[in-house]
Amino acid sequence: MLLLITMGYVLMQKEHAMSVLHDLAARDPLTGVANRRVAMEQLAKALSQATSRHQSLSLLMFDIDLFKRINDAHGHAMGDLVIRLASGLVKDTIRAVDFVARIGGEEFIILVPEANTAQAQILAERLREKIAALEVGVIKLRFTASFGVTEITDTDESFGTVLQRADQAMYRSKKAGRNQVSTG
Repeated sequence: MLLLITMGYVLMQKEHAMSVLHDLAARDPLTGVANRRVAMEQLAKALSQATSRHQSLSLLMFDIDLFKRINDAHGHAMGDLVIRLASGLVKDTIRAVDFVARIGGEEFIILVPEANTAQAQILAERLREKIAALEVGVIKLRFTASFGVTEITDTDESFGTVLQRADQAMYRSKKAGRNQVSTG
C-alpha cells in the first residue's frame, strides 16, 4: 500500500513539474503573456480557424515609444515595470478570444479573431489611449506606444509576411510622430 501511495505521489509531482516546464517554455517570464514561439503557433491556429470559418482575423503590433530613453533615464527596473504595466493593461482590455504575446523587447502582438481592419483599429486606438494615460511609479512617468494594424485576408500568406505588414504599419506610426495607430 505504501508503495502505491509513493508511486502516486511521484507521478503527481512529475505531472506538476511537466506542467511548470510547459508554462515556462510558453510564457514570457516578465509579463506572463505568451512568448514569440507560442505566438507563431497561435497565429497559425488562428489563421486556420478564420479560413475554415470564413471569418476576419486582424493582427495588431505595438512597441513602446522611446523605450531606450526610459531605461537610460530611469533604469532597467523602471523599464521592466513599464513593460509589465503595458502588457497587463492589454490583457485586461482585450476580449477572451483575443491573444497577446511579447515577441521581443518592448514589442507585442495581439491577434484579434472575427475583427476586420476597422474593428481592430478601434481596439488599437483604445489601447493607445489607455497606455498614454498610465502613470508609472512615484515619479508618475508617462509613456506612449505606436501601433500597426493589419487584417489577414490571404490564407496563403506566410507568418513572416503578416508580421512584416503589421511591423511596417507600426513604423509608419513611429515616423508620423509616435503614439499613433496606422494600418497596412
